[in-house]
Amino acid sequence: NLQDDSDYLPTFLRRRMPAMSRPRLLLVLAGCLLVLVGACISVVVEMVIESAVRASVAMDTNDEFDEAMRGIQSPYYTHIWNITNLAQVLEGEKPALSQVTYRMRYTEENYAPRWRDGRREVEYRSWWAYEPFDDETASRLDAERIVQVNPVYLGIVAAFGGTEPDADYGISYLAVTAIAQTVESYLDNLRNSSMSLNLARGGSLSDDPDSPEYVRRVAGADSWYEARGAQFGNSSVTRLNEQNCCVESFPIEFPVVTGLTLSPDEANAFLDTFSNQTRSYSFIASLLASDVGAISLYADAGLSLTTLAQYIDYLFSYAPRDYFVDYVLASGNSGLFTTRSPREVLFGYRDTFFEYYAASYSGILGVQYASKEAQDRVNPPLIYAQKTGKATLKRAGTYTLWRNTTMMANRPDIPLKSGERYSCESLQHYESCRIWLDPVRPTGLTYKRVEPFREGKRKRSYVLWIPELMRPVSVVFEKDETIKGVRGRKYVPADSALLSANCSATTPCNPDNANYRMWGPSYHASMATTQGGVPASVTHPALGKMDNRYRHDLFDGLPEYEESSMGTYVVIEPLTGFFIKGHKRLQYSFDLHATSLTYHSHLFRRASSLYFPYLWFDDTDTIDDADAEHLRRVYSSRLHAKIWTAILVFLGSLCLCGTLVYDRVFPPAPRQDQEDLLEVDTSAVRDTDDKASFVA
Repeated sequence: NLQDDSDYLPTFLRRRMPAMSRPRLLLVLAGCLLVLVGACISVVVEMVIESAVRASVAMDTNDEFDEAMRGIQSPYYTHIWNITNLAQVLEGEKPALSQVTYRMRYTEENYAPRWRDGRREVEYRSWWAYEPFDDETASRLDAERIVQVNPVYLGIVAAFGGTEPDADYGISYLAVTAIAQTVESYLDNLRNSSMSLNLARGGSLSDDPDSPEYVRRVAGADSWYEARGAQFGNSSVTRLNEQNCCVESFPIEFPVVTGLTLSPDEANAFLDTFSNQTRSYSFIASLLASDVGAISLYADAGLSLTTLAQYIDYLFSYAPRDYFVDYVLASGNSGLFTTRSPREVLFGYRDTFFEYYAASYSGILGVQYASKEAQDRVNPPLIYAQKTGKATLKRAGTYTLWRNTTMMANRPDIPLKSGERYSCESLQHYESCRIWLDPVRPTGLTYKRVEPFREGKRKRSYVLWIPELMRPVSVVFEKDETIKGVRGRKYVPADSALLSANCSATTPCNPDNANYRMWGPSYHASMATTQGGVPASVTHPALGKMDNRYRHDLFDGLPEYEESSMGTYVVIEPLTGFFIKGHKRLQYSFDLHATSLTYHSHLFRRASSLYFPYLWFDDTDTIDDADAEHLRRVYSSRLHAKIWTAILVFLGSLCLCGTLVYDRVFPPAPRQDQEDLLEVDTSAVRDTDDKASFVA
């Protein structure tokens, strides 16, 4: 019977329910409610956190794209190796290197999003720039000087045959072009100084410097074009003006070099033919093939096959090496070694080679544009695409398009200055003409974030796309690490990614790296084809982890490799999958081989190959304070939810347990209906006493 409520209960309940006081009922209800609320708090908080994470990881609206992909900035440090003993290096001594550091800033702006496949994929354009961090750094970039290997020279050697002697054939047209320009420059100076010549001779000439009389009087020819041939073929213009104080003799004329004179027509035919890249290549190919029939075709251009031996001597001996490399390039700071400002090292410079061969050298950081508008004018524009995470968060941020391509394929040819192309396989047969890795799809490789909701189960490794290597690399778990109060997991590149594939000569090794043609030493990875085919490679800073026979035995000044200051790693926050801290520290080096640089044999007295350190960079970023505070609040709310859950469940349990002992601690008072029942029973006893006889 329930106190005060028994009249409202059916009879069978009044007979069967145990007696329960109102306080006990309230304790039961309160206990159940507290336990239920406590359990719901954690569930609701987890649902809110999951919803927030999904919203932050998925990127399927313009606002989310702008927030995640615009205005990206991060610190960027470059450490350039400076050769401090170039004179001794040229005599065969070990290069002494000193490290010079510059603080930079990396800026990235992604724009023009186009949504595809129901917003499961976004296509966009990207503009980036590397800039000095402050005015002091900008001043240092211009004022200081760096002595280093000249990548332009290496690129020319690679592009024109792969060895210096072979390059002599390839650059002969550059040399003849320079020679033709030198002769024309001399004639222009003579033409412009005709007044002084006229006064010196005491006569008068026509005011028209192109008139036949004027040219005959000054240059001994009917036209300046004929004068060019006469000067190159037999030095006649110099002899005509040898009494003039302002005219210098030239050491480049054909008879000076070969001892054989040429007629003006033949000399002009020589300059016109062999300063043209396509015709020069065709002539070289005919010579290498000993194709007399093909060579004879050049007689139609005005050349004489009776002087073929002298042509060859001039083209492939004197012109490229003695004149172009040793004179033009050396005087133009363009040999194998060059002195440049740090700004030129990073952002490029105009090199004497490239003045003849191409537009410009863009520096180790590659081509960058002053603005998005300037980049948009590139044809074709650089297009990227990635998964948005709308369909599945596991693939959020994975590439589906990277710089206009979904596959890294072989490069079939090299563009020439004239815009024409020639086939690598049909002419030079050199490896640098191809991209260095087998075709590989970047689709599905992560960038800046990985799959979320991994805090419950630690993932042993991830696969990341490394643009400098143009290949995927596994990063493996090393340890837990806290960044600005946010717990994360530190991952480092697996050593197997940079081990040599040549297991017969190198230990340890990784035969799978044969797919990437890594036949050299371990911890050295050949890069994809760079500007002009420069034989470049990627290593750890200071050639770290490589055997000492490639480091201290060949270079002075390289510091010992330290993982803490030179290692690459990333710290991943497991709930969101975002990178909360990381350092990408990689070094660009140039591969110098004795078989290629045969004119610089003094460099290879100690080893047949040098992996010459050029510079290394530290691309670093750390979660900002606002995002770290946001993540701390997320984890704090989860912790608070657990605490309140525990408190409420504990209080609810106390309430439920209290119902078991409540009646003992607080015994219930007798009820009125029980007292009435006692009175009735007593009178019944009295009635029974009156009937004692019956009882007996």
